[in-house]
Amino acid sequence: MVAEIEELARDVRPPAGERLCPVTGPRGVEALVRVHEEVFSEDRAALGCELLARLARRPPTVAAVVAVAGDTPICAGRVEFHSGPSSPVSGVAAPSAPGEGVVSSARWSRTVPR
Repeated sequence: MVAEIEELARDVRPPAGERLCPVTGPRGVEALVRVHEEVFSEDRAALGCELLARLARRPPTVAAVVAVAGDTPICAGRVEFHSGPSSPVSGVAAPSAPGEGVVSSARWSRTVPR
């Protein structure tokens, strides 16, 4: 995925009944890991440990967001910041996620400068 930041919509909103929660500590990381474990059907505890360590760096080397429907995390997105010319962006949606709109919202809510 490559795009000029200026050309991207920056006001993408989640579908009704869902909200975006920034991942800033253990609770958010736990929610993000929960989505990954549901999607990939395997233990993703190592990802959680890595994210906590990267969030603790100053400045953090990762930004992440989780989409939540009710109390259930259904989608997660993150961007990893590197010193090189590109930073990987990833997003996953649980099978229960209603559609693509929530994935787009999660991916861009914290990654596009405002």
